[in-house]
Amino acid sequence: MGRKKAQPEKHEQGDGKDGPKLADVVRQALGQLGTDASAGDVRNWIGRNYTGFSYNDTTLGTTLSNQRKKLREAAGSAIIAARAPKTALPGPSSVPTGEDLLKVKRMADKNGGIEGLLRTVQAVHDLGAEVGGMDKLLRCLEMLHELIIK
Repeated sequence: MGRKKAQPEKHEQGDGKDGPKLADVVRQALGQLGTDASAGDVRNWIGRNYTGFSYNDTTLGTTLSNQRKKLREAAGSAIIAARAPKTALPGPSSVPTGEDLLKVKRMADKNGGIEGLLRTVQAVHDLGAEVGGMDKLLRCLEMLHELIIK
């Protein structure tokens, strides 16, 4: 009787053993980009927010489809907003420079201080997550502006 050879386990970052699960990463991406985000947009988001994260493209497509379905079936937009991360994940693209901090400080000084600007930005971020992403929120505001102002 032959014995089965033990297969070495393959540990990629996306398999959940050495890092986050691909499903969790895709869900976060969709929370920020919106459920209609293209696979390319999600792939770019992962590259920016999870530097070095490895995954199989076929698996990404399947996971993206499954996560979209789950998010769309969620009972209300509050669940989608709760799944969206409140802050950017650590990585090279999310570390502010001194110049970035000065720009934000100048903006805050013109708009009621740091605490006031922080509350406003958090509210806008949460609303963006509720409507399917910041781009969609911007489109909604532009459409409302056109309808109401003109």
